Amino acid sequence: MPCAPLMQVNWTVCEPDSDEESEPLSFDVRLLAVLWHAFWQALLKGGHQMTALNLSCATVKDPDLFSEYVRQAGDIMRDFGVEVVAKGNFAECVTETGLCPTVAAVFRYASLDMARSFFASEAYRALIPLRDKACDMTILLFEEGVDGIETVTADIHEREG
Repeated sequence: MPCAPLMQVNWTVCEPDSDEESEPLSFDVRLLAVLWHAFWQALLKGGHQMTALNLSCATVKDPDLFSEYVRQAGDIMRDFGVEVVAKGNFAECVTETGLCPTVAAVFRYASLDMARSFFASEAYRALIPLRDKACDMTILLFEEGVDGIETVTADIHEREG
């Protein structure tokens, strides 16, 4: 069954320096939202700055304090336009790393500079004492889209060869 338009919009376009109107353009607002999102994604990816990913792993010491930290950090993240990519509870450790966090999450920032600005902000720095009481956290930043795995693999093969 085809989807009914969420909201139909009619646009009338006027030519510059003219009083004549064109035929109304009609479209679904969802289409406009998809196109707008695609435009910004292309602009961000095509620009000079790559997006950055933050992998945060935490071993929770106090669940109530941790919930409060997550709530307050989430408010600041919204102000910085941070996207939650994934989050989850620890299931099992496959490798012998010794890292067995209670929870982990991945966040996306518009750029590495934006991620650094977030962590350097007064608002986030004020949360650090709460974070440290609530959990032991490791925060890692990665540039998204960098072909690092192939670069590292090539370097290893070079040294072995």
